[in-house]
Amino acid sequence: NSFCNAVAPTIKISGRPDTVARLPHQIDFDASAVLAGREELRDAGARLFALMLAIASGDRSWGEILGEGEEIFARIGGSL
Repeated sequence: NSFCNAVAPTIKISGRPDTVARLPHQIDFDASAVLAGREELRDAGARLFALMLAIASGDRSWGEILGEGEEIFARIGGSL
């Protein structure tokens, strides 16, 4: 899925090595080493947190780099 939110950055995460290899310019975070037992969950969590801080500080996610994410607001005002 190449969805990216135009309002806030979308970080795409995959734990499947085949997906990461097939979509290198869409997946922002590769978690496959955790599922394969080559990385501890806490280490991957630290890597993900660092990525989140970097993107929150101005680095761009792949969706932003590729210009994905057109949002259409269908309703303005109150709603029941």
